[in-house]
Amino acid sequence: MRLIPGLLVAAVLVLPVAGLAQEFPLHRVDARHCAGLALVRNPQIVEAEAKVQEYRARLLEIENIIYPKLQATFTAAPMFTVEANFDSTYSDFANIDRRWQSIDDWGPSTRLDLRLIQPIYTFGRKESGERAAQHRLEVERARLRETENTVALEVQKLYYMYLYARSVTPTLEWANRELIKIRNKANEWYQAGNGKVTKADLAKIDFGDTELQWLRITARDGMRSTLDGLRLAMGLNSDDEFIVDVAKLPNVDGVTAESLPELLEAAARMRPEWAQVEHGLQATIALADAERLAMAPTAFFTAFMRHAWTPTRDEATNPYLNDPYNTLRGGLALGLNFDVDAGKAVARSKQAQAKADQLRALQTFASSGIPLDVRRRHMELMSAIEFQGRTDTGRRAARQWVTFASTAFMAGVGPARDVLDGMAAYLQATRRYYESIAEVHLAQAKLRYAVGDIAEPPQCQVEHGQPNKPTESE
Repeated sequence: MRLIPGLLVAAVLVLPVAGLAQEFPLHRVDARHCAGLALVRNPQIVEAEAKVQEYRARLLEIENIIYPKLQATFTAAPMFTVEANFDSTYSDFANIDRRWQSIDDWGPSTRLDLRLIQPIYTFGRKESGERAAQHRLEVERARLRETENTVALEVQKLYYMYLYARSVTPTLEWANRELIKIRNKANEWYQAGNGKVTKADLAKIDFGDTELQWLRITARDGMRSTLDGLRLAMGLNSDDEFIVDVAKLPNVDGVTAESLPELLEAAARMRPEWAQVEHGLQATIALADAERLAMAPTAFFTAFMRHAWTPTRDEATNPYLNDPYNTLRGGLALGLNFDVDAGKAVARSKQAQAKADQLRALQTFASSGIPLDVRRRHMELMSAIEFQGRTDTGRRAARQWVTFASTAFMAGVGPARDVLDGMAAYLQATRRYYESIAEVHLAQAKLRYAVGDIAEPPQCQVEHGQPNKPTESE
């Protein structure tokens, strides 16, 4: 008996997933809505989008350096009474009278300090910081595109693995029905004792049935596992079911790959890793400049005002005497602000330069690694297309084999072994046929990923509370 254990194991492994999406009620939607749901609700994509927003906010923070700042302080406190005669010739008081014993001797003392600062020039530090933040923002945007590509690829892997198992299921059900007919006929002949069937033949049929039932269970559980993986990828809740509106793997007749030079040119344009390395390098160079300029001053314009009011104290009228209790004064000024930490500035500048050297090395690696990845994926697609064209002939031949062997056995002129061997060959050929179709679809998706293009969304629709349960009629 040559039924192969593990016939569908490779088809039902649940792959790591990541998602795609958009918030809307779960009802019947087309393929683009299904993919849109995954692209918005998948946690990895949500995290990558939040990272983009974080660096957009950091860019705004750096731009805010040149915006005006207002500092204000207001205080209010109780103050006892102080009265005095002021001698304008001498800067002191005569005949000072202090009173605090009675509640009437106390009153409020308020103070308001306002300071408006308008930075004018940072000697290049602001511009370098803006360049660094802008390039880092582009790095995060490229990482978001990479995450979207990864999510789309993993969703397609799960989708086509589900369709692979679903496509093989009708053949397994057909084999199950045929085996039931063969077993019934074999038991009938064995009970009749006509010598057409031996005890060994019945044992072979029982063994074949055990293997077949294992394959049916594996296919059923595999479809359920891949559907769970798709649900997770699309950000659905555990009680939200969806329907894949395709009965089997789509045909791949006429599928071809673009020319390798076109694919390499597209990868040089679209692969998000390029943008990450290039913008990351520019960000580190700008950051190194900003750190070197950290010791430069900031030129600013300022306007200030101070108002103090204390009705329980006499106001000092001497212009050379600072009266902190009753005053109103202000002014305008130009200034320079220094914050010098030479050791820290040099150390951070060297750190940024070292990071730039790392990115240059990564850029050199990517210049050879990415084209190599495209060539490998292109070769895999071409090989998958070539192999798929040969599998249908084998499947048809195996179907004729099992049909003739089964007819001969039912007519009493053929052995049970020929039927079982033919059925095993047909199941194997069917597996290879649908596996080759799935490989073409997956090779296409992997090639698009290698080029940097988001894969096409699977054809599916979502409906609340309607599980997609495989049945024997599929």
